[in-house]
Amino acid sequence: MKVLGSVIVILSGFVPFTDNIWSWIDPSFNDMLDGRGVKLRSDIWIESLYVAIALCCLGRYMRAYIHCYILPIYASLYSLTMYELMRFGYEIDPDWWHRLGFLIMLIPVFYVIYRLNEHIKDLIRLDEIQFNTIEQIATKNNGG
Repeated sequence: MKVLGSVIVILSGFVPFTDNIWSWIDPSFNDMLDGRGVKLRSDIWIESLYVAIALCCLGRYMRAYIHCYILPIYASLYSLTMYELMRFGYEIDPDWWHRLGFLIMLIPVFYVIYRLNEHIKDLIRLDEIQFNTIEQIATKNNGG
């Protein structure tokens, strides 16, 4: 169940790029409009963000490996960055060089998160050792 949850979480990292994949397969998709006159590509992108969240929650429920969440975190941060840049008037054609550059910028952030996670695990282990030691001393002193 843990492996299936991990696969679901990893797939959730690809879901926000559904519109890009679709337009890569069918270039005419870029010009399609929905019933309101809005580009269908925008609708797909917004809906995919909600699906990604639901998939992450499902993966968490299935106890996915913690490191699998790196890909959905990258996808959501990338999507947020691209959205905010466009909102402030920057026209960015999201090609693979932008994605690669953004991924490279995130490597130190992920490293810090990883090290923090390892430090917390070490603190928990140290706390367990201390608790077990105190419990053993108390048992010996009570004649047990």
